[in-house]
Amino acid sequence: MNERVGKEYWDASWEAERGLPPAFDPQVGGIRGVFRRQLHAFFVDVLDDSRTDGGDLVEIGCGRSQLMPYFSKVLGFRVAGLDYSEVGCIKARRILERENVAGDIRHGDLFTYSFPLDRRFDVVFSFGLVEHFEDTSAVVRALARFARPGGVVLTLVPNMRGMVGLFQRLLNRRIYDIHVPLSPAALRAAHERAGLEVRRAGYLLPAHFGVVNPGTQGAAKGVGSLVRDAAYHAAIAASTGVLWWNETMTHVPESSLLSPYVFALARTPAPGR
Repeated sequence: MNERVGKEYWDASWEAERGLPPAFDPQVGGIRGVFRRQLHAFFVDVLDDSRTDGGDLVEIGCGRSQLMPYFSKVLGFRVAGLDYSEVGCIKARRILERENVAGDIRHGDLFTYSFPLDRRFDVVFSFGLVEHFEDTSAVVRALARFARPGGVVLTLVPNMRGMVGLFQRLLNRRIYDIHVPLSPAALRAAHERAGLEVRRAGYLLPAHFGVVNPGTQGAAKGVGSLVRDAAYHAAIAASTGVLWWNETMTHVPESSLLSPYVFALARTPAPGR
């Protein structure tokens, strides 16, 4: 499988990260929590049918996941995860332990790993995974192996075709280059080629530049770096203002230009179909 970035990259990334990140918490108040609240509203909207009486969710590419505790504690799923980075798996386990959440974290490659035959999931979730591979439909097909018949495959990727992608390219071209820019139409087509029934595909959230990775941790602070940092934080502040306006004033539509994410919501074929 032609991957733009490999396991060694993620091992090094997670090793370089100091400490553990906080779990995703949509209860954060005020403007600081505006992004979390709107992403939470999206998850409730698209996953509500799948969490009746609990439900089983697996995050593929779960390295140091901030979302698995949220899926368990807030949405009520029984959670599991799979990642080929051992360092990422260790951090994911530690985050779950810190949050007092039971979760089954497996270390393995999504193309070859198999859970027990009786273990299939109501929701197969990936966030920032499929865009690192040249053949998107092959990755989606591999993801769908983990879903039960009629189960949901929810795929989120950064919108590298809009302003997020332009800003990423300007701040750190190397990080931009490990992504395949995908439109909603391309992501939909990849799921359809994988044999899934696409329910929805589109842009997610009106704006959020926090998805951009400046890749400057540990770098020397020269003038160029300070300017880059200032531009990065100014962009986040501006997009947070857009999210606040969207929440408190009037709806700001998602767009190819400013939306930070692209998503596809699909189902595997139901029994008898």
